[in-house]
Amino acid sequence: MSLSIDRRQWLKSSALVAASLALPRELVAAPALPQSPHPRDQKGIVKLNSNENPYGISEKARAAIVEAADFTHYYPHPAYPELVELIARDNNLTSDHIMLGAGSTELLCIAGFRFGAQGGKVLMADPSYFDAHDFYVRVGTDLQLVPLNESFEHDLDAIDRRLTADFDHVYICNPNNPTATVVDSMALRAFCEEASRRTMVFIDEAYHDLALDPYDSMVDLVRDGANVIIFRTFSKIHGLAGARVGYAMAKPEIIEQIEEMGTNFAPISNLSLRAAIASYQDTEFLEMCTARNHEARPELYATLERLGYFYVPSHTNFVLFRIRRDRREVQQEFRDRNVMLRTFTINDAPWIRVSMGTAEQMQAFAGALEAIAP
Repeated sequence: MSLSIDRRQWLKSSALVAASLALPRELVAAPALPQSPHPRDQKGIVKLNSNENPYGISEKARAAIVEAADFTHYYPHPAYPELVELIARDNNLTSDHIMLGAGSTELLCIAGFRFGAQGGKVLMADPSYFDAHDFYVRVGTDLQLVPLNESFEHDLDAIDRRLTADFDHVYICNPNNPTATVVDSMALRAFCEEASRRTMVFIDEAYHDLALDPYDSMVDLVRDGANVIIFRTFSKIHGLAGARVGYAMAKPEIIEQIEEMGTNFAPISNLSLRAAIASYQDTEFLEMCTARNHEARPELYATLERLGYFYVPSHTNFVLFRIRRDRREVQQEFRDRNVMLRTFTINDAPWIRVSMGTAEQMQAFAGALEAIAP
């Protein structure tokens, strides 16, 4: 998308943005209305509500799952270090820098318990990853929220001004969910270097594999021994959301402390581990998914612009856009047309987050959007 189009959007929506930034920040996800259908009932459903990979899993991962079925009566110890070593080598780390878990959110929660989330004090942007926000609230965290800036990005200067040594950790989601924005890499690196001297820094890189420039991972800070924990997942580009595989990267001393909080000596199944090992090495499949995701984005922009919707330019596989009517009613109207989306209230305004799907799915979404006119 050209810079001129971006500017048109910002100018056209300046009153909306200015008004939203003047209000206290609030992020409210839609209730489970309705729940996602069981896979056996998903025929005809256009599922664009969870940022999943619409192209499924790698055929190599599928074959690995079938082969691993003969070994499901064994604990998965041999496969665990194999995947750890692949990840470590790919990130120029050693295996003791890596911890696996049943999805990155599980690891985030485990690390959160270890570094003060329960009854402690944590700083994060708002709006940001709703499951992290919900976790902190549920465990009694003194959660301090810092509004995003006018570009819907993390306001690192404002976060830095709020961050003191009495915070147990600071959470940064980059690319951010639900806004799909990224933080300038040089600015984020400088922030992390300074902040990690005061407290632990959590960097959620769930969308690392799908992120567009100018995004850059902060994994080099792990190599440098900073007090930084990186969280990633196999749920997005690898298509393994149902397999539940994620990993954390941090210096060995931190990994040891997180592992002490683990509740399961074998947290990932043989099937999931073997699928992840195969997918991690299937570069052809990953490149295909990335290319198709990037192809879908400008077409979605064109649809939103044609129908007059303000949206936040995306750096990953979903787009957040503003709607004009009650989000619950709109979500149900899409659902009645077999299109599943995620809705939010941000500063009393209704928004939709739509995942990038296949060409056919995006056509179905565009038709429903035009018919519903939310």
